[in-house]
Amino acid sequence: MKAVPGLTEVAILMNMFFNLDSAVRIISLTSAAAAISVGFTGCQTTPRCRPALPPPVVRPKAGPVIDVHSHMFNAHYVPVQQILEARGELGETGIANPEFAWLVAKGINLWTGDSFRGRCIFSRTSDNRVPASARLALGAPQADYPKSVFTPRERSKLVEFLRVPGMRPSTTNNMFLEGIPSDGRMLMIALERARFLAEEQPKPDEDFGAFVNTLTSAELNIFEQAKRENEADGQEVGLFIQHMMDVENTYDGKAQITWKNQLSCYRQLDEASSGRVLHFVAFDPFSRKAALDRVKRGTKEGAIGIKLYPPSGYRATSNAVPPEPKSGEALRQQWKHRYSKLPGAALDAILDQLFRYCTNLDIPLLAHCSPQGFEAGTNYGTNSDPVYWAMALARYPTLRICFGHAGGEDWWFPSTSFSNWAAYGSNVVELCTTYSNAYCDTAFLDPILLPGGPNAFAARLKSELDRTHDRPYKFSDKIIYGSDWHMLTQLKLRGQYLKCFKDAFRDPELSKFEAQFFAGNAARFLKLSDVAQSKTLNENQRSYLKALLGQIPIKN
Repeated sequence: MKAVPGLTEVAILMNMFFNLDSAVRIISLTSAAAAISVGFTGCQTTPRCRPALPPPVVRPKAGPVIDVHSHMFNAHYVPVQQILEARGELGETGIANPEFAWLVAKGINLWTGDSFRGRCIFSRTSDNRVPASARLALGAPQADYPKSVFTPRERSKLVEFLRVPGMRPSTTNNMFLEGIPSDGRMLMIALERARFLAEEQPKPDEDFGAFVNTLTSAELNIFEQAKRENEADGQEVGLFIQHMMDVENTYDGKAQITWKNQLSCYRQLDEASSGRVLHFVAFDPFSRKAALDRVKRGTKEGAIGIKLYPPSGYRATSNAVPPEPKSGEALRQQWKHRYSKLPGAALDAILDQLFRYCTNLDIPLLAHCSPQGFEAGTNYGTNSDPVYWAMALARYPTLRICFGHAGGEDWWFPSTSFSNWAAYGSNVVELCTTYSNAYCDTAFLDPILLPGGPNAFAARLKSELDRTHDRPYKFSDKIIYGSDWHMLTQLKLRGQYLKCFKDAFRDPELSKFEAQFFAGNAARFLKLSDVAQSKTLNENQRSYLKALLGQIPIKN
């Protein structure tokens, strides 16, 4: 296992029997053959723990890749307990109990690594290249294991909630006794049951264990994992744009890292990457009068754009407060916190303030735009409907915006459709070809990973290019590569995502647009030439971005 350079002072190698196949729903703890090895890399956050990493080498090969839609936050950046309470009461976990949510949140918050704030006991990396037969040999001596995160009573209570056949409370930290789960194993099961931050329905090739492993890793380890898992034919992503999550008001809870400290952590990660990572600050209309000031502060502290997430409970315009939930104490409390004294017209006014500000300063926005996602309430995903953005853009026609997920997979992979949501994608294309600064990205269009997925995407894209050839703006100049990593770590084939899109652009009719799709359009949307001159970046960042820009064909 390779530790993060300059980060590790104590290395602890451990094994957890995380069964990540479909049998994870059955949870057979006695099957070691299906286990995944998870390592822990000690981190004492000293000045040596967070130096800038060596400037990455810009490889010329097939031209740079910019991933305009990624995430590198961990569980400390979101209110874990309140999210679990909401998902339980929405019926997605089968465990609607505040004590269960409290126990799991306690465990996860203690288990999660930390690169920047000095509260890290250990952080996590994984190395699945180690053969299963050899993983037990990697186990550290018993005395070197991290302390348990639960008391005996808490452990027993969690086992009672989970009701997993063969599971009984553990009184030891030894993870290798059959039928006795470690605290980490129980947390894995609990989060899988709760669908924590994941798609509501399991995917056929799901790797939920890897997702939780990433979500509980320290930030610099997440960055290192992102580099490893996002490459194609030896070519790595040259620039990741990571997006902040600000959902404390959405769920009426507190994250382990305060919002102000999150701004600092995002900036530190950007700086540690020496230009390889930049970030967007999150917009939260439920902070009410403070909403615009918060994003202003974020951009002053290094954010190059602003992220919006309508499934939290708001629209671009024409907001209407959804009905109060009829059941669920946590859901009702969260609903009241979001909408108390905040009618739809007031939400519209807050969004209008943002759009005026961003239009005047030409600041990029990226908005989740698919009917699915991490919904704070039932059907909140429909707040992302492009029809609301059409109304907003009619008032702010030069707004610089990228529609995340390009409307969703139903339009781009019609054979995989399971609803009538295809119009989202069609409408996104219309907006992109109507407005000068409207773009879209390909984040988490996971059918691309299916057999024939690249060909299916290529066929749809060629159809769209032909359909919109006489529109004011060419769609080939508006579609951008994005992955939604680390949300992609839910999938076993995540390491093929970039390659599958590369395969799609091997089509003779699309190859001439490849450089624009993978970098040129993103550089134009982000105004990367201006960013490379920004005084909010340090010299290493500016130098790297200038070198990267030298390899990108950017159309005027």
